[in-house]
Amino acid sequence: RILRRFAKEKAPSHNFPDDLDVGSVYHSILRAWSSSPIEGAPERAEEILDNMQARYNAGDLSLQPKIEAYNYVIRAYANSRRSDSINHITRIFQKLRLLLDEKKTDEIPNTKTYLGLLNAIANKVGRNTHEDVKHVIDQMDRLANEGYQIPRPTYEC
Repeated sequence: RILRRFAKEKAPSHNFPDDLDVGSVYHSILRAWSSSPIEGAPERAEEILDNMQARYNAGDLSLQPKIEAYNYVIRAYANSRRSDSINHITRIFQKLRLLLDEKKTDEIPNTKTYLGLLNAIANKVGRNTHEDVKHVIDQMDRLANEGYQIPRPTYEC
């Protein structure tokens, strides 16, 4: 609700400062949702991220989600302690990879992104954990082979 109201009030008829960084406001709200214990917080954070990306794709350059936005959503799911959080986190990571592949973002996963994904895998109950870790490492290698700089601490973890 706050974001919808903010978007309406940001219309030219209102007197917000010209230098108001709308993207920072969205990122701050995502950070708050990522720490929220409220049921449904991860889904709400993901909805906000998707809204930011859609508006950016439609031409609002101030709303390009930074890598931190993706990390906040990953953290929201990880903090939720849901049994299916790894599935949601993997989906967020795949969304980011697709945007990179389609050249719709230049934000690349960083140490926090990979550690969030690896921590979720480590906390996963069930089988195939080793396959999930191998998949993450393969993704990291793929990015490195494509010329992206992978943070060294990530490889060392």
